[in-house]
Amino acid sequence: AVGCDATNKTTFTTAAIPVPVCATNTLPANASTIGTQTTATLTWGSVATATSYDVYIWTGATAPVTPTANTATTTYSATGLTASTLYNWYVVPKNASGPAVGCDATNKTTFTTAAIPVPVCATNTLPANASTIGTQTTATLTWGSVATATSYDVYIWTGATAPVTPTANTATATYAATGLTASTLYNWYVVPKNASGPAVGCDATNTTTFTTAAIPVPVCATNTLPANAST
Repeated sequence: AVGCDATNKTTFTTAAIPVPVCATNTLPANASTIGTQTTATLTWGSVATATSYDVYIWTGATAPVTPTANTATTTYSATGLTASTLYNWYVVPKNASGPAVGCDATNKTTFTTAAIPVPVCATNTLPANASTIGTQTTATLTWGSVATATSYDVYIWTGATAPVTPTANTATATYAATGLTASTLYNWYVVPKNASGPAVGCDATNTTTFTTAAIPVPVCATNTLPANAST
């Protein structure tokens, strides 16, 4: 037959790939508190027609307009999170035909990051406990650094009663005490602290003492005038 290409050609179009449905968040469990402070592994059920997933994660009332990330797998490792914080999240499966619709309303879940542990008490290192130091009115106090501490309240006093409020707060594991009195017994301890709170019981378990140096006994003076044996 002749001319069939001109007279008998027909066309057809293949069906579009369906837009994916929303995925179901699996981990972290909804409304759970996870065991990590600054990271979270998010997982969800695979959606048959999806080629990738937009991941949205945020704090507060307003979801981001653009996705936090896009991934071809059904897991996402979130980093840079804040301890003791509630996070919202959902994913939007997508393919060449478009994204799933309404996942923000129907598939959002939440989790809370772990709190930073309250620090343990620090161990005083210098001055050595019950020692007499070589200075009369100053003392350099040092103690072991505590991993989760962001600062240290320092308590230093004489007599039987510790102060109610700290003498100072410092971000380092040392404190230069000034204005001390010679030949005096001082008590001291530190309380490591962070956003979760202060260490507990350091006054009872970690107080040490030192004594400031005595003012030296004077040497004898030399008479100058009148000259010795003069008239």
